[in-house]
Amino acid sequence: EWDLSSRCLNDKDLHFVISRAQSSEMAAGVRVLNLEANQIGAQGVRLLADALPQMASLESLNLFNNKIADDGIGPLAEAAKLNRTLTALNLDGSELPVTRLNGAEPVDSLDLKDKGLGVKSAVVVAACIGVNSVLTEINLRGNSLGTEGWCAIFNALRDNKENKIAKWDLSRQKLDAEVAKSIAEYVAVSSVLTELNLRWNHLGDGEAALREIAKDRPSLTLKL
Repeated sequence: EWDLSSRCLNDKDLHFVISRAQSSEMAAGVRVLNLEANQIGAQGVRLLADALPQMASLESLNLFNNKIADDGIGPLAEAAKLNRTLTALNLDGSELPVTRLNGAEPVDSLDLKDKGLGVKSAVVVAACIGVNSVLTEINLRGNSLGTEGWCAIFNALRDNKENKIAKWDLSRQKLDAEVAKSIAEYVAVSSVLTELNLRWNHLGDGEAALREIAKDRPSLTLKL
């Protein structure tokens, strides 16, 4: 384990650490990298994303409690969707099972309910399930994914022609009209979705769009 937690490391420090590790070939053997409680920001995220392909043994990466903005996690999310070894990525206090999310470790279902996940985790989830062709169910209830996070997830599923997710229970998740629009676009192109529960949300005009799509989908049970 490489424990660099609570060291006040910033992006410049992380660049130095990664460069030294790569030059000594140490990076290839690191299995656990703990960077919790530092000062790492968007530049550090890009450095880690670029370094991941050389960290061929990395199984766990902890970036909880840093200075990473929600819109700064994109490069790491893109790297995660192609990763075949990273089984645990911690951005919000709970570990994301990356290889299960992206399908490298095939599973039918994933339960991520009430994990305290935020927008950053949602962006990673979106990138990973956007390339997953085996997952049939994922439970993301009780998190704080926000409009940005939920939209990212359903936009990714909309664009994933191989996605196999068959049902969603999204009741009481504080979803708004913008999320409903993304869901409607996803539902319109998904041939495998059979159950969708959206009761007790605030879907606005999106509710009408969903009803219109469902009219021509007798195999879809839609609850609004």
